[in-house]
Amino acid sequence: MDIAAASAARDRMPLFVRTVADSFVFAGRSTRTEALGFLLVSTLLSQTALVLAGDRSEMAWVAVALALALTLEIPSIALFVRRMHDQDRSGWWALIGVAKIPLALALMSMPGDANGVSIVRMLIWEGRYDWDAGTLPLLLAVTLLVIAQLGFYFAPGTDGANRYGADPRGER
Repeated sequence: MDIAAASAARDRMPLFVRTVADSFVFAGRSTRTEALGFLLVSTLLSQTALVLAGDRSEMAWVAVALALALTLEIPSIALFVRRMHDQDRSGWWALIGVAKIPLALALMSMPGDANGVSIVRMLIWEGRYDWDAGTLPLLLAVTLLVIAQLGFYFAPGTDGANRYGADPRGER
């Protein structure tokens, strides 16, 4: 198969599949449509695993959902770098997305409160959590990083070519 045929086959892939296939491609640019499609499908997959957990007592499904979310974080980082390139920004801005991972893991590892409810169980709607001084700043930091990342994901790209490549929507 020649390069033109391979490129044409790649262009016919669904956006989610193409994004996962490009998990380690940090060069070039990506469109907002690709970002939205990937985020919607990856959220749907993660939430489906949680729904399969039923009343959330099936912790195996909760573990599957968390593992799936962490696995989908890899293509998400590469996609975020390409979105930054589309906006003519450095890919180092992707550290916004990476910074939330250790914070979220720290949140998940926090012990339960006096009622025996852990932050993980609270986040999956299994119980009421009594906030303490250590939990609230972490939860606020993760929330702010997610909001900032979404803002960068959906900011418009530059029209025409920039230093990172041609306009992925075609020349205007």
